Amino acid sequence: MPTATAILDGQDLSGQYMLITGANQGIGFETARALALRGAHVTLACRSQDSAEQAMDAIRQEKKDAQLSYINLNLCSLNSVEQCAKEYLDLKMPLNVLILNAGTMLPTEGQTKDGFETTFQVNHLAQFHLTNLLTELMASSAPARVVVVSSSTHRFARLPSDSTKWWNAFSPAKRSDQGTWKAYGYSKMANVMFASELNRRMQIYGLQAISCHPGTIKTAIARNIPQHIRRLLCCFQIALISPEEGAATSVYCATTDITCHGGKYFAKCRVSKMASVCAKEDNARKFWSLSEEMLKAKPDCSQSPTTISLRNTSGGNDDH
Repeated sequence: MPTATAILDGQDLSGQYMLITGANQGIGFETARALALRGAHVTLACRSQDSAEQAMDAIRQEKKDAQLSYINLNLCSLNSVEQCAKEYLDLKMPLNVLILNAGTMLPTEGQTKDGFETTFQVNHLAQFHLTNLLTELMASSAPARVVVVSSSTHRFARLPSDSTKWWNAFSPAKRSDQGTWKAYGYSKMANVMFASELNRRMQIYGLQAISCHPGTIKTAIARNIPQHIRRLLCCFQIALISPEEGAATSVYCATTDITCHGGKYFAKCRVSKMASVCAKEDNARKFWSLSEEMLKAKPDCSQSPTTISLRNTSGGNDDH
């Protein structure tokens, strides 16, 4: 597997503006590092300012004039998401690439103060909201793209045939019958369907969206992989890869011509097959509507004008 920096060998990304969630550590940091070393202006959107400053200092040790900035983003709070979008818009910078990299896998159940299952809100709903709040800016910066970091674990989630049961499947009030691995799988399925439908809605604005699987990586999340899954990895001699190798697919998707591959799912720097339920356009449409419905359930959650206009391009009634 090539590294993220190797993917960009010889490229000049000067004049490209990129925002990366969760860019202070792991594959997010390696993604930010590789892009900044090639001249891109990279904004790190993450919860810890200290950690973000350490990450930026590390990059500047390799490239003194690296163009880097930081915006606070706590994905457990939809209000924080709105503040993050506002701060970026106030910078009056373009946005050519939005990389939704941040993710979590919690060993115990929990709910955010917004009332959603934490893994689901962090891995999908909050970043869905951030994207919608920044879509108008990306349209004015076109060509632009959104890269959604998902996982092969999206294949293990089972989408209920009755879409009225989707809310509880993706964001259950209690996770007692779901578990860590299942909650993570549902959030990663959400990523894939979101990218697919986002691409369909954004094409008329000159924007594209894709999802990707970075690989099984040596990060904090990997510590929460169940023991029986770890044993299977050992059995089949599947080694955990480094964060820099894991960042390669994100970097590839962010910088390579993907004109013919909008809405697709990538792994190992090439198009891969997504779960069949995610490939169904109707499912992606309904899931988008569900995500909007969830945001509306929080009374003080802003709805951007772009979200409303995009809804009108959906080609039909998305009620479920």
